[in-house]
Amino acid sequence: MILHETAQFIVVDKPRGWLTIPGRDPGSHQPVLIDKLRERFPELWIVHRLDVVTSGVIIFARNEAFHKSAQEWFRRRQVDKEYRAIACGTPTTPAFRCNEPIDEKVSETFFKVLARGPHFFLVSAKPKTGRLHQIRKHLSSLGYPILGDVTYGGSALPQSSGIALHSYSMKLPELSPFTAALPEDFLTWIKEAKIKP
Repeated sequence: MILHETAQFIVVDKPRGWLTIPGRDPGSHQPVLIDKLRERFPELWIVHRLDVVTSGVIIFARNEAFHKSAQEWFRRRQVDKEYRAIACGTPTTPAFRCNEPIDEKVSETFFKVLARGPHFFLVSAKPKTGRLHQIRKHLSSLGYPILGDVTYGGSALPQSSGIALHSYSMKLPELSPFTAALPEDFLTWIKEAKIKP
């Protein structure tokens, strides 16, 4: 689960189905990532979040100074993020972008097709802004909803409450990128969707 550890921060590969922080429902039985990590790292600060249905790279600060710096990097859009998703449809171009506003705020995501299948494709998504559900909403608005994302028009995944969205890599200023390999369920979905390079 721990991808990288320093005295300033830790980088974690979040499992799908885990909350980043405790949810609003006090009776929820879903595991909470921050609670688990605090068993080993008592002092942690939230830098950003991932949806419970999303897996992959997430960063936590280990002191207040780094927390402030990281929040500033995110605010200034100095953090390079890349996600991988399995989306429904067959795009006609190898790369495309969406700048559809979200909640009347400027939003922009760049997409690159990595592999294709008969009805689905594997895509790299690089959000330049950080709106709630940005990648999910942008792909849906283009007619390419994410596999499993029934909230935004995607077809359901049998026997799974997740969606085919993974936080693949993240690069902080002046550091090499941190990468989380695609999880086993994601690789299974690629195979079942008959997606090939």
